[in-house]
Amino acid sequence: TMDHYLEIGGSAGDDVSALWARRRRRVEPAVAAIEAALVPSHVDPVPPNILVTGADDATTVRFVDWEYSAPAAPIWDLADFAIEAELAPQEETTLLGAYAGRDAGRIDAAYRVYKPLLDLLAAAWAASQMALPGRRREHEPLLRKRLGRARAGLDAPGYDALLETAARQGCGIAPAGH
Repeated sequence: TMDHYLEIGGSAGDDVSALWARRRRRVEPAVAAIEAALVPSHVDPVPPNILVTGADDATTVRFVDWEYSAPAAPIWDLADFAIEAELAPQEETTLLGAYAGRDAGRIDAAYRVYKPLLDLLAAAWAASQMALPGRRREHEPLLRKRLGRARAGLDAPGYDALLETAARQGCGIAPAGH
């Protein structure tokens, strides 16, 4: 998907392409391990695509806009939701705990590996949108924001250690209670 977006984006994605080229070889083994078991996924869990109705013990959650849905690693939707909803660190811990229960620590490395990769993918998507006539101004801020976060995450001290841990552990964990 990254390559597809970058191909469409042309020169708008040059900075994204450069970062991806520099980190790709190191990232791909961890991503392969994380993606060893794919599950049906929404792949676009932005807050406007999540409808919550009811209250207290009768709450219903529905996902809408399945345009980008595809098989993905279970961690994809969790990491992407945390990014899009701008969750605070404690909220992220709660999210992972609600998903994986006592095994939340086992998916932490995969989760932290995925977050900057999803930012990089969003930057590549923004580059692809910038290639459309009249869309550059609209999507350039998103590209810059997400590329900056991706760069900070991928180049952060300790990220390579996370890659090694994720490559060993993968992310083959079912949601709590399943």
